[in-house]
Amino acid sequence: MSRQILLCVETNSKARTDYQYINETIHRFYVNDPKISYKPIFLESKSMYASLKKQKEIGKYIKAYPEDTTVIYFIDLDDYDTIMKQKNYLKI
Repeated sequence: MSRQILLCVETNSKARTDYQYINETIHRFYVNDPKISYKPIFLESKSMYASLKKQKEIGKYIKAYPEDTTVIYFIDLDDYDTIMKQKNYLKI
């Protein structure tokens, strides 16, 4: 049995910075298992995590791989303790 892991990052597909760091960390600290497929989902910004467009994209991957899919969101919270605008933006 195989597993698909969707890594939702807030950068865009051109920058790929968040995904690059996360992917390198995974491959450094975990054994490369050919039964696990990692796929990046580029959210374009932190506010897009709940957008219909991105939810449809995630749903498309889940439907294509219904056996075992895990979705992980990597959202940078910045300084939400000190910047109230960000706290309200994220609805924390």
